[in-house]
Amino acid sequence: MNRLLIVDVAEEKSRKFSRIASRLGYKTAIATTLGEFIVNLSEFAPSVVLIDLPSIGNGGIDCLKALRDQESSAHIVLTSSDNERELETAKQLAGFMGLTVVAYPRSSMFASAMRDELQRVRHLQTNLRSDDLRRALKKGDVCPYYQPRASCDKKQNGAILEVEVLPQWHIAENKSLLPEDFYWLAQNAGLMPQTINTVLRQVVEDMSMWQKRKIPLRVAVKLPAASLADQDLADFLFEIMRAAKLDTSLMTLEVSEADVMNFCATATENLGRLKTMGFKLAIDDFGTSFSSIEQLCRLKFDEITIDPSLVLESRSSSEARAIVEATVALGHKLGLSVCAEGVESRRTLNYVGKVGCNKAQGNFISGPLLASKLEDHIGQQRKSAAAC
Repeated sequence: MNRLLIVDVAEEKSRKFSRIASRLGYKTAIATTLGEFIVNLSEFAPSVVLIDLPSIGNGGIDCLKALRDQESSAHIVLTSSDNERELETAKQLAGFMGLTVVAYPRSSMFASAMRDELQRVRHLQTNLRSDDLRRALKKGDVCPYYQPRASCDKKQNGAILEVEVLPQWHIAENKSLLPEDFYWLAQNAGLMPQTINTVLRQVVEDMSMWQKRKIPLRVAVKLPAASLADQDLADFLFEIMRAAKLDTSLMTLEVSEADVMNFCATATENLGRLKTMGFKLAIDDFGTSFSSIEQLCRLKFDEITIDPSLVLESRSSSEARAIVEATVALGHKLGLSVCAEGVESRRTLNYVGKVGCNKAQGNFISGPLLASKLEDHIGQQRKSAAAC
């Protein structure tokens, strides 16, 4: 189990890092005193520890000593917004103690660096190899699942008009990996274009089938940053849509907010070309990083999706509700559609509809489904709506 222990980071930042960690499959605990920290080391057994040096007594040295004394194997992330020299000194001290440590100054890029570190630690715990992925791609073990998105428009009575593609790699009976657990392997092995293209081909085949069966569905596909560096992506996607006689406007291409901040020239050019070709563009997981209004406008996005951890937290946190409502207002002000992810209850569905979200997605509506199961689900949903 992946666990993140956050040591005395400001409350607002702690919530942000908890949301990032939750999205990556981590459980999170927060310690505000040395005593709480020592208890959590033994009882919570973190795989990653985040220490904000200025906010903990003795510059975090006592925490490092506790990690050493308990022979912790946790990966340690040190940060400081005050003094980079203090940060470097603490990093060297941790190294002398035999601890595994990285250090980052607190800046607008820290959230992205923290996300990368959490992913790196998670990847270290897998035994998968590039040859495993090559074989899976040949056998068809990497395939798209589809999670329905329901309209929040009361006039449409919760109609499912769109699905998000959630690829899965079947590695054993009743066991599958999600993209965050194998895209890194595809990137490291030079298999990202092949992996993404395999998924896109199957998605377009399914879209073509739905069109023939008169099931009007838009499809949202999340593109990892590495795939956007592929100069052939735009032409490949346009060509398979054209060959299937599908309107490109039926597909929305999503990129995460964190990735938008770090786009290379090729990625920006690819998004611009895809937009010109008629594809819709969306920023995914909005509210977890620090993207600017200028970026939203410059790349001409059509939609933003609110991070599921924010939507889940809105049930109990006034701060999360404020962020959700501000995001909806911002999106509409910019002429963007807004989708709330992470809807797990009727109460949350009613809430996101009330504050103005256009669409909602989450396990309350439906979990991810194979194409064949999706058709049955939509048929049942339409019968239920007609009976109301």
